[in-house]
Parts: sequence; C-alpha cells; structure tokens
Amino acid sequence: MTTNAAVVHVAEVRPGLVPVKLQPNLSAIEDTALAPRFARAARTTLVAGGALWAIRDGAVLVGALQISLLKPEVNLAHASQRTAIVTQILPGSYETITVDGTSVAASATADETFFLWFSRGMFEVLQVKSGTGVSAESVVTQLISYQKSIGALQPIR
Repeated sequence: MTTNAAVVHVAEVRPGLVPVKLQPNLSAIEDTALAPRFARAARTTLVAGGALWAIRDGAVLVGALQISLLKPEVNLAHASQRTAIVTQILPGSYETITVDGTSVAASATADETFFLWFSRGMFEVLQVKSGTGVSAESVVTQLISYQKSIGALQPIR
C-alpha cells in the first residue's frame, strides 16, 4: 500500500533547557502530554516541535513557558520574520526590553505578563499570571540567565 502523506520530522527540545527550580519557591514542570499537539502543528505551521512547562508555586499554577523549535526555512536573521512571530503571539502592543543582554518582547494584559525571545532556530514565550505575588521580570531573568549559563541561548540580534 502506498501513501502520499509527507513524513514530518518533529524536533525535540534539548533536555535540561529549563531549570527545575526558579526563585526560591517556584518549579518548572514539563507537560509531556502536549507532545502530540506539537507533532500535529509541525505538519501545517513553521514550528518543527516544542514543549510546554507549567510554572508553579507549590500546587498553584502561576505561569507557563513554551519553547517552539522552528523549521529550517524560518530565517530569524530577518527582523521582519521575528516581528511577524511577535505580533501573532503577544497580545496588544509590546515593547522591546533587554534581559541579561537578550532582546525580549514584553506585553501585558490585566491578567498576565508575556515575554517572547528568540534563540537560534527557536523562540520562547513566558506568561506569568498577575496577582500571584510572583515577579514576572524575575522569572524571565532567571530563565534567560540559566540558558545563557549552560550555553543553550544564542540570542538573535
């Protein structure tokens, strides 16, 4: 039996890219149940794979981190491609800030703060709920600093 279905290779996020502990009381737990959704998305989007982490303060969900690996045809060296990704994902208007030497798009709603940054072949989106007592800026700084310290973050300028 022959099929015309294209074979889709799903990229996997590098293990250890996200620390298990953040701030004194926060933990980052990967939601491995979402892997099939990333595989389906790889068939019709520019995302080749990815993973999602729940950020918790004890049992309370305070945020989430999504890492999306891009297909090779996405050229992040072009500012227009990065801008297109940012404007499709972040709500409302955004500002560009620098976190530990990395350019980060930041946006906020009444309920959440969002950050998006790029590295070679991927982008990351952090969202932190408002009113939880968790500093969104501290979390994004910890994540970026950790990834830089292990040589995993290769910022796109």
